[in-house]
Amino acid sequence: MNTTTGVQGVYFEAHTNYTCTTPANLRNKRLVDINFDKLGCRSKLSFYVAIGLSVTFVILLVTIILMYRYHWYGRYAMFLLRAKFHKYEVIRQEEENPKTYDAFVAHNSHDSAWVIRQLLPQLERGDPPEFRLCLGERDFQPGAPIVDNIAESIYESRKTICVITRNFLESDWCRFEMQMATYRLFEEHVDCLIVVFLEQIPAQRLAKYHSLRRVMCRNTYLEWPEEPEARDLFWERLRVALRTHRPLNHEFNE
Repeated sequence: MNTTTGVQGVYFEAHTNYTCTTPANLRNKRLVDINFDKLGCRSKLSFYVAIGLSVTFVILLVTIILMYRYHWYGRYAMFLLRAKFHKYEVIRQEEENPKTYDAFVAHNSHDSAWVIRQLLPQLERGDPPEFRLCLGERDFQPGAPIVDNIAESIYESRKTICVITRNFLESDWCRFEMQMATYRLFEEHVDCLIVVFLEQIPAQRLAKYHSLRRVMCRNTYLEWPEEPEARDLFWERLRVALRTHRPLNHEFNE
């Protein structure tokens, strides 16, 4: 007698004798005699997995599209959130030596269209204006030497906004305005300079402008974005820079 075969036979017979207790119409019926496929007992695991993967894929795809389309709005919201906790001190209106202007705008005449059509409507909006800007073509004293006009405008303004373009870097007067502003920044330790790049300029072309490179290494600068969606963030950053100042201590002497 084959013992193994006998054991297997007993095992098979024991398992084939299992019967149902519920539902009532299948009570006492052997399991081996029931067609579970007709009862809808087929495993639905693969179906649920397919549905889950499909939903996950759709959610991921929509998220990627939204992040691509609205990423600047997200960055703008994050910037506003961080601005509430920034370390800069808000410049108070009641200064000991109040300035005539909030900012002197140093720019090349070739870039006047951007200043007039973009910068002024954003910063001088409201009545009274949100910020008081000084423009050479509009606010310089007629008949006064240009050097005196530049010096007075820079020192009568809390900040100087330098609109950097290739035309700006090629202009002797624009470089002079930059030098005066960087002198206040480096030597007098006044947080007075805001650098705005209106166009992309190769690093090798900037290498010879040592003061500008020094500012870029130590100070945050702004870049005019080509994407319209990014411009709300640009303007908000510029407003924050105009409203606040950093305690410089002597960090620029290093």
